Amino acid sequence: MPEPTEYQSRLLKSASTFMSRWRGVRAELRELSASHKTLTILCYRELPPQYNLYIACIGPVEISSPVTWSDSNLCAELRSDGLFIVRDDQNRVRIICEGLEVKENVHV
Repeated sequence: MPEPTEYQSRLLKSASTFMSRWRGVRAELRELSASHKTLTILCYRELPPQYNLYIACIGPVEISSPVTWSDSNLCAELRSDGLFIVRDDQNRVRIICEGLEVKENVHV
C-alpha cells in the first residue's frame, strides 16, 4: 500500500479532529451536485443547523447511506488506491470519494 501524501495525512488528521467533535449528533445527506460531482453531509445538534459540521465528498464513486441518521459516528480513511472512505459503521454509512473537505459552522 503506498504511503499517503503529506496533504492526505494532514487532511485525514484534520477530518478526524472535526468528526470526533461532532460524534453523537444528527447527520443528513444534504445535497448531491451533478455539476461539481460533490455529495455534502451536514451534521448538527439542533435546528436550524446554525452550528454544524459540513463534509464535502468530492467526486463520489460509491454511496451507501440512509438519508438521515442520529447518533452519528463518522470517520474518514484512505484506501490503498488513493480514494477516501467516509463511514459510520453503526449507521450503515459508506461513501467512497476522490477528495474530501471538512468545515465547521458553514452557513446553509
